[in-house]
Amino acid sequence: MKKNEPYPQMPVKETFFYGRLISGKSLGDVIYIKARRKYCFRLLLVFESGDVKMVQRAASSNKQLARQERDEALMEIANGSFIPFSYTVKEFYDFWFYHHMLGQKRITYNTYNAYRNIIENYLLPKLGHKKLDALQRRDLVKALSGIPHPGVLRTAAGVVTASLCYARKHNYLSRDIYTGISSEVKQPCQKKKVDTRQQVYTVEQAAHLLYLCKQQEPMIYLPMLLAVTAGLRISEITGLRYSDIDFLGKKLFVERQLGKDLYMEKQQENRPVLCSELPLKTKTTKGQ
Repeated sequence: MKKNEPYPQMPVKETFFYGRLISGKSLGDVIYIKARRKYCFRLLLVFESGDVKMVQRAASSNKQLARQERDEALMEIANGSFIPFSYTVKEFYDFWFYHHMLGQKRITYNTYNAYRNIIENYLLPKLGHKKLDALQRRDLVKALSGIPHPGVLRTAAGVVTASLCYARKHNYLSRDIYTGISSEVKQPCQKKKVDTRQQVYTVEQAAHLLYLCKQQEPMIYLPMLLAVTAGLRISEITGLRYSDIDFLGKKLFVERQLGKDLYMEKQQENRPVLCSELPLKTKTTKGQ
């Protein structure tokens, strides 16, 4: 993505925008296709968007079984489990990530980069060509097991679970193959045991760090002081104003952060692209 360019608009099939399937009916009896030596049946589907589409489904070579398959499809339409269209994994992620997560959920720039890295570098190379509704749980486990970094692996498992849950809810996927997937993924092999406990500075170490910073890098001493003593993110530190400081009451109010805004309609004038004023990451972040 180029500087000052809004998030990319990935082209996707128009059927993704039809919305929920409202109703459907059979268009007559099953039809025998000589070239395939099988029967098929046709359905007329009505979607939430108002679009009406005819779909044809292949069935058995036996007429009675083909009629039974048609009736089962009508039952699936009635109970909301019918899958009207077939998509590849890549087609689905182009829609879910660029149109749902970016266009509707309005994820942040950092989340955008993290999710795009997972989808483009780990999921699509192994799963992109497969049909979404043909995916097996073992396919997900194999793709996730190729991620070498534990932190990225945890995020990737969350991306897979959230995206496929969305797919099932919107009738792109017929079954749950994702719940608890992270527990089945093998962790990357470690040559030596790594201490995963969170490391924090002692009071003496923090004081020594600030002393060295003040002596050797005075330009970043104040941001370092706020980060160490108040736990502020760098984006929150750069967003501070003099009006956020109550000098008499000795209080500091965190009201905003600066960073990159993916959505150019919110881009403030005369500001660098990385210095857009953004809301705080969470409600609990805002405070003193």
